[in-house]
Amino acid sequence: MRKDLYIFRHGETNFNKEKRIQGQSCNMSLNENGMKQAQKLAGILNDVNMEVIFASPLKRAYETALEIAKSKNIEVIKEPDLQEVNLGDVEGKCLDEISKDDYDALTCWRNPLHNFNGGECKAQAEERVVNVVKKIADSKYNIIGIASHGALISCLLHHFGLEKGYNLPQDKVFHITYENNKFNLVSDFAE
Repeated sequence: MRKDLYIFRHGETNFNKEKRIQGQSCNMSLNENGMKQAQKLAGILNDVNMEVIFASPLKRAYETALEIAKSKNIEVIKEPDLQEVNLGDVEGKCLDEISKDDYDALTCWRNPLHNFNGGECKAQAEERVVNVVKKIADSKYNIIGIASHGALISCLLHHFGLEKGYNLPQDKVFHITYENNKFNLVSDFAE
């Protein structure tokens, strides 16, 4: 049976606006612009008959999911493995506060085995997100929303052979299908 997955990034927080690295430890709420972005995502997804949204438990993703779910009157289920990549000691810092080596790794993710001190590497994050998306696809639902984070979604796209970069826009939705134990990236769209 085919499953349709609609994956989207959370709206803006003050840390996004300040160009601070959030990762897992910085659990910020959406700012006013972030709430508008969540509402815009709800409009983009208006014609998608989602049955449920699985969301990272971090406030910014969960609040985005709640805004979309409210317009559809559906449940939001927290899924810990949808949390952002653990970026260790660089979390909470502005880009100009980190070392050149960490800056290069953060912006390019050149080495999938490089991890930040106290964090996880791209290969670990990619394995985590692929496993959780498979688990979600194997759930009882057929049309599913997934609210997560830029770096983690980037890891998922990398698994599909796409390198979209670390800083994905907050109003982008990726449509992936799952059928016969295979994923297929159908489209990415934004209004």
